Amino acid sequence: MMPYFWSDLIVKENGVEKLTQSLGRELLSLVQKEANSIWKPFYWKQLPLVWLGKNEILRERLLEFISDYSTLSSREEKLKHFKTCFFASPRNELFAILKFIFLLEKLPFLKNAPVFIIDSSVREASKHFIVGNSEREILKTVKKLEKEGASGNFDILGEEVLNEVKADANLKEYLSLLKITNVEVSLKPSALNYNLVRLRDVFRAGHCGVTIDIEQYNSRDLIFEMFKKVLDEDEFKDNKQAGIAFQTYLKDWEDSLIELLNWVKRRKSPIKIRLVKGAYWDSEVNNALKEGRPIPVFTKKRQTDLAFERACQLLMENHNIVRIAVASHNVRSVAKAMALANVLNIPKEEIEFQVLYGMGHPLMKGIVKMGYSVKVYVPVGELITGMSFLVRRIIENTSQGSFVFQSFGSKASVEELLKNPVEEV
Repeated sequence: MMPYFWSDLIVKENGVEKLTQSLGRELLSLVQKEANSIWKPFYWKQLPLVWLGKNEILRERLLEFISDYSTLSSREEKLKHFKTCFFASPRNELFAILKFIFLLEKLPFLKNAPVFIIDSSVREASKHFIVGNSEREILKTVKKLEKEGASGNFDILGEEVLNEVKADANLKEYLSLLKITNVEVSLKPSALNYNLVRLRDVFRAGHCGVTIDIEQYNSRDLIFEMFKKVLDEDEFKDNKQAGIAFQTYLKDWEDSLIELLNWVKRRKSPIKIRLVKGAYWDSEVNNALKEGRPIPVFTKKRQTDLAFERACQLLMENHNIVRIAVASHNVRSVAKAMALANVLNIPKEEIEFQVLYGMGHPLMKGIVKMGYSVKVYVPVGELITGMSFLVRRIIENTSQGSFVFQSFGSKASVEELLKNPVEEV
């Protein structure tokens, strides 16, 4: 293993932490002012999520219902599944309201009202996190982001496919998205059935940038190899718009990141690295336990937070060969990235921050006000294909450690929210 701190920055570590605290307080103040304003749409949209985060039973039932929602087609199936999830004992705070809604089906002219209400509610919840795939909806979102001082990184929703027909259909969707507007896109190689020919087609069309997403741990190394293989080819060796996501909740993150940076040095052409903590923690832990293998991810949040900060420093020390995209909703993590950039004299325009559509709006506004570039990761697609994505977003948003609670529902002190993860790990 190589040391985390390679430069004289280790001598300035206390100064970096002091600056992190100062910038963190400034950013947190901006975020909370935006999030807690009753005149802002975000305030009202987050109220149900905060409430769910404080009610574990209802949260579990909601996730159970939405997880299977896309498999249901008939009115009877939806009603039965809804009653199974929400009318099980013990009774909850919504019991009286839900009971009243289902009384409507006793009336002949309102028998379809409960299913209509259920469908409408799920559809509205999905719109908070997902943009429809019509040209009108996509262009409307692009203009909205530009008006707010940000830009977009668009991704076609969908999970892993194992047949060529569906992979070809996904490729057409990506190419269609790139024709609609000149934006950066994110791409899951699993959506193309890990096919190099299709991957090349997207890189050719993505003049504003294509960032490869990393999904489950068991496919990470394959995706890294595909990415490097294509970009080492003569046609793409000078492509400076390509990027790849990197997850720091994996225990072997350091060796993996150093290997990636060494490849970039050999390639002699910069790439973008989107630094993320990781979105598949629950499934990674559950799958490892089921299969009887070591858990590949850190099991404590502070461990992941610390790895993220150290990976961020490593990237910034190599900013001459990588374009850095810091993707986090944790105010402490964002502030640390700003502090590192300041100490290393990296201009603000060379650092990019990323937030998720529907989740990090107040954070986006705060970062923009502090003079940094923000790109919003925008999922595009139909509701049925985005159901698993919707479940992950609800899990994140209703978590006690989520951005929503940090900026909106948390009673934690500023000191706690900006606490150095080194102190706990």
